[in-house]
Amino acid sequence: MGPMSFLQWLFEDESSKPGKDEADRMPESTHEEYVLFLTYMRQGRRRFQTAGSTIHQEFAAWLKHHRRRVPATAHQADEVTA
Repeated sequence: MGPMSFLQWLFEDESSKPGKDEADRMPESTHEEYVLFLTYMRQGRRRFQTAGSTIHQEFAAWLKHHRRRVPATAHQADEVTA
């Protein structure tokens, strides 16, 4: 890889870099949602854990489920103030 191609790679959009699967990207969340996820992890009954999945994937699945249960305005208001 020459110096110019390295610089192009370095400053290109993160989404086009190799190794960044959509499933491995951390979803946008609030501090409160993250604390709730940590509480879920400590309980030991991890319903969203699947064989071969990453913590990021489990967090994304948990967050999707959590946001369906909680009214949308609750997490949107937290994102504005965060």
